[in-house]
Amino acid sequence: MLKQWAGIDVDALPNTGEINLDDLPVKGQTSQHTADYLRRLSRSGRRFTKRDLLRAYAFGGEGNVQLGTGAEIADQLERFRDETGVDGFNVAYMLRQHSLDDFVQYVVPELRARGLLVIPATDHSIARTLREKLTGTGPQLPIDHPGRRAHNLAGQTA
Repeated sequence: MLKQWAGIDVDALPNTGEINLDDLPVKGQTSQHTADYLRRLSRSGRRFTKRDLLRAYAFGGEGNVQLGTGAEIADQLERFRDETGVDGFNVAYMLRQHSLDDFVQYVVPELRARGLLVIPATDHSIARTLREKLTGTGPQLPIDHPGRRAHNLAGQTA
């Protein structure tokens, strides 16, 4: 993953000792985000070995990785919500479609059964546009909204 995301060839790193991330060669046409993040950590005093990098990125990053059955992951999410007061989660993945499919198949039913995830059941309550989803209002701006004036700009000629 480090090679794919940041162009860092972990195989080329020494097996022992600390790695100087500022001198780390980055190869390929990859996103620099992960490499830049690791360099900032290094500059702030954090030190890494090859083993540290492998452990940190074994499951896609240094973030909070949850493993287990659907019920166990729902337990972890519920506990985290209760302890922190968050009102939502960003769900990341290891393997895009497979991981998301597993989450929907195994975790979502657990969360719904606990009342922690509510999905409208009736067709008429499901918002049809992004505006409706975000604001709970109709699919267009109110008639007196200043943004309504822009509606006709596309049809005007100079």
